[in-house]
Amino acid sequence: MEFSTQRELLEYLGKCPEDRSLVQRMIIRGEVYKENGMYYLVNKDEKIKELEILVAKLRSEIATMKESNWDLTELKINCEYYENEMRKYAQYCADIVDVCYKKIKSVMGSKFTEDKETFKEWIQRMVKWEE
Repeated sequence: MEFSTQRELLEYLGKCPEDRSLVQRMIIRGEVYKENGMYYLVNKDEKIKELEILVAKLRSEIATMKESNWDLTELKINCEYYENEMRKYAQYCADIVDVCYKKIKSVMGSKFTEDKETFKEWIQRMVKWEE
């Protein structure tokens, strides 16, 4: 309900129209609020229902956030696992190049004049890594 003056509000409530301090106390308690020069009487039941709806909404958002945090944790663990696997595979490939270089060097002897880095780059060009 809305009222243009404190007097109207007090008359509606059946209180003494001269008791302006009552309106101020009601504002402090949250029973009345003033907006654009008008006094509004707060309906407690409506406010309670609004707050219950808000609480339910916030609880569902919290549940969703907990679930998404769990998903984020799982994703982080998976990322760490695959990063570790990628490092192992990169080391495995480097070891293969080393073994091949050593074998060719031992078989060909002085005829094989390439250094290890050039040999590695040549293999990479031959494989043509495509993304």
